[in-house]
Amino acid sequence: MKKSKTEANGITTAAGDYLKAIYDLEVTEGRASTGALAERLGIAPASVTNMLCALASRGLVDYQKRKGATLTPRGLQLAKQLMRHYETLEFILLRLGASPEEAQTEAERLEHEMSVETAQRLAAAIAMNVRSS
Repeated sequence: MKKSKTEANGITTAAGDYLKAIYDLEVTEGRASTGALAERLGIAPASVTNMLCALASRGLVDYQKRKGATLTPRGLQLAKQLMRHYETLEFILLRLGASPEEAQTEAERLEHEMSVETAQRLAAAIAMNVRSS
């Protein structure tokens, strides 16, 4: 099975989901433990450990066994980028009449496929529309 890569940064959808979850846990708990990530993502702790090692080898997280993970500057940049994509898409989908649940599901799926350039164009269009309203 071919892994889906995000157009914007070349990481898998799963890796992007981990980066966002790590970011959320860092904000609330200071560090993302393996157990907290497993619970948040609904994945076995051993699988979380494997992904954290893979992300660490790519320089996206600092991972220490039994201590958890924190984002590196590059990992933080990618997590924030995906979060901006999600928020932009969710906003547009809600304005187009999608239900909140549908907007969240679709934004989650599409955030991984959108290029940085497209995200910037959409955000600029939203800003222009908000100013002219």
